[in-house]
Amino acid sequence: MVIRAKRLCVRCNQSYEPNSNRQKYCLQCQAKNARHRHWKGEGVCAYCGKAFPIFDARGQKFCSVQCGYAANRKLPLRQCKICGIQFKPKHSGQECCSRQCAGKAANLSRKRQPQICPVCGKQYDSKHRSRTCSLQCAWVIRKQKMDLPPIYCKRCGKLIGHGNWLGKYCSKACRDTPLGTKQFAGDGYIKIKTKNGRVLEHRYIMEQMLGRKLQKAELVHHKNGIRSDNRPENLELWTTSKKDPPGKRVIDWVIDYLKKEGWTVIAQEGRF
Repeated sequence: MVIRAKRLCVRCNQSYEPNSNRQKYCLQCQAKNARHRHWKGEGVCAYCGKAFPIFDARGQKFCSVQCGYAANRKLPLRQCKICGIQFKPKHSGQECCSRQCAGKAANLSRKRQPQICPVCGKQYDSKHRSRTCSLQCAWVIRKQKMDLPPIYCKRCGKLIGHGNWLGKYCSKACRDTPLGTKQFAGDGYIKIKTKNGRVLEHRYIMEQMLGRKLQKAELVHHKNGIRSDNRPENLELWTTSKKDPPGKRVIDWVIDYLKKEGWTVIAQEGRF
């Protein structure tokens, strides 16, 4: 059995019996060194004044959690910067009395000061860190850098801006299709815009002539066979369960042919 002389611990300066010639720390400091290998030296507790080892690179103010809690309890009363009420802070960094006041303080810190638009001189709040008060003023600045064509509203002629992606109309009122607008529906028919939506023009004109809505079995036939010719004298009401055949009747075809050749046609009771 080898008997070794007692030594002083390098960290705590307490005497201990070493187990080997290379041992420099006592058993307690050696266990701490095994857990915390980033030892930064020794410090003095800000509450009790006791020396303690520092293992944190940021530095430690207190030797234990209990000293930290005790030091925070001794913090003086503070005044909330939002509501002005005096409160006892739980830690040194607390500036508000409650979470509601802390949220208001965070919103105030994020809110930017009002700015002045460099184009029109109007004062505005830049919530999204915009440089101008509106999109129109932003396009004025952009147009100075690059020559973009002006865009005017197709209905009222108002200047929308400069660029190719701004659209064709300046507002929803101009964008909506006015009543009475016509468009081709395919197969030669024409649709017209009404209060109930887009409907076929020949059926709409026949309903206006009759003063009522057409039934499902009622069809409107074009006498001259031209489906886009929706004159009242060219329309005829049919009642059938099937679709009316294309073209026109033979007698109508003969009358149109004679008129084109220069003949004067007098039609009476289905004869000419």
